[in-house]
Amino acid sequence: NENETASAAGEIDSIVLTTSAGSLSLLNPNGVCVGDDERSCQLPVNLLNATNSDDIRIELAHPGEAGRATVRATVIAADGEEFEPEPLSVIFLGPPETLAISAPESPMLNFGTPDSGLDRDDLDLLTLSVTAADTAGNTVPVPSQLRFAELRDPAGEVVWSSSGGDATQNGLRVDWPLRWRDSGGEVVDTALTAPGVQPRTLLDPEGNLQVEIDIDAEAAAKLTAGEYTLKLTAGGLSATQRIIVSGAPAAVSLTKPQGDGMAAQGGVITVTATVTDANGNPVTDGTPVTWAEPRLVGESPVLVQVSIDRVTSGGTASASYQVVGSGSSYLRATAGTGSDVQLFNAPPPAAPPPSPAEALTRRAPGGVSVWLGEGQTTASALLAGIPHATSIRTLRSGIWLRYSVVDGRVLPGSVDFVVRAGDILWPTN
Repeated sequence: NENETASAAGEIDSIVLTTSAGSLSLLNPNGVCVGDDERSCQLPVNLLNATNSDDIRIELAHPGEAGRATVRATVIAADGEEFEPEPLSVIFLGPPETLAISAPESPMLNFGTPDSGLDRDDLDLLTLSVTAADTAGNTVPVPSQLRFAELRDPAGEVVWSSSGGDATQNGLRVDWPLRWRDSGGEVVDTALTAPGVQPRTLLDPEGNLQVEIDIDAEAAAKLTAGEYTLKLTAGGLSATQRIIVSGAPAAVSLTKPQGDGMAAQGGVITVTATVTDANGNPVTDGTPVTWAEPRLVGESPVLVQVSIDRVTSGGTASASYQVVGSGSSYLRATAGTGSDVQLFNAPPPAAPPPSPAEALTRRAPGGVSVWLGEGQTTASALLAGIPHATSIRTLRSGIWLRYSVVDGRVLPGSVDFVVRAGDILWPTN
């Protein structure tokens, strides 16, 4: 009630429960629902009192198909006023309907073909996650054990296949983890090859099925660069995932230098090289990239190297340079048989601001001048920069303003007025 204490007898008339899916039933002793609709249940006050319980216990039965339900309660007070707590959202899981392999946007086996020039010891595994979903799109356990898996090369030939666990064929090994839930739902760590063990759902440490792909150096030497296809089958469902095996670097594309035509001396510019193989796929991480020293168009240095990526990561490498002069300079990156060049243009240094004397232009007899400098200045600053001048005047709203200095002494009546671009002035000796 309004005092945040349990409602007393007579304050509640009834409670109405509804669900958008499934069916409701009352679990309190001697309790029944009024009405024939299984999706709604009204509990009159005499029933509430008969239960002798602070809680109204309701059972929500599964509708028999995957989906969601929203359960709402309406409390009707004796005076007819209604109150609604936050509704409850319930997810009904169904049997697995689809199987999916989750991977990075462009999954790659992190090794190259023999001509990629990479050291096998520096390479990592490719890890893929496998998930299942019901007809409503809810994530459910992957059905039973993986029954079959295969990897096909770009020509469609099977280079590896297995019916479960881990297996090595032709130097290629595809593993899935040795963890799953037992029949009681507990996660256990037992080798798949253990006698008599029939796992129900394979899991990674996060509770998802995980597949790892590895290869030895001898097998890598036999691979053809291109797009491979991994297929997994489980419980009558199957999923595929394309996997890229990169080849030797064959093309380099340099971005236009950041700050081209704008970066002044002292600034730092960055250029990025995207390296791909002959199939247009990103090369393997660790592919060497060579950055040539900036080549001058003129005679004066324009750029000095600050930092460079000597190998690729995610198919790219970057270099940064400090602008030390004006003019143009060529930047070049090379990887394998690929190379690209970009021209960087550094603008000339900005012209120094004009002196006060240079910013005044004679317009008419009698010493009349116009202030052409940018922004604004003061009469004292302007007068100090005009040789031989001792006084400067201007007319503002019909009133003459004067600032005068003789032998370093500011004369009485002087006003250090603000001078703006376009002001008409009378400097005198």
